[in-house]
Amino acid sequence: MPEEVGRVIGAIFTPSYQMPLFETIETICGIALLTTRFAALALILLAIITVQILLFHLTYTYIGGSVIQFVFAAILVYVMFPYEDRYEGILKLSYLAIKKKALKFH
Repeated sequence: MPEEVGRVIGAIFTPSYQMPLFETIETICGIALLTTRFAALALILLAIITVQILLFHLTYTYIGGSVIQFVFAAILVYVMFPYEDRYEGILKLSYLAIKKKALKFH
């Protein structure tokens, strides 16, 4: 492991609140996904965490870690599709807006 990666990982694990906070958020999101009560919100929170992990791997580690994170990101996007109507306010310029405009023309 390169020295720079060791310093970054050490900085992440040094604060005593940061990793337990992430683990708590991931656990709550997992429960929300299992109960499907707040699944759309849970997927947004997991997407934020996934993007941060992906950027870390793209910046500091070998390409193998990045490939795995791209797979996880693709799975997350696939799981988000059933809740696409709930993300319309967040993604105003998404394919949802284009789809609605296309339906108006027909």
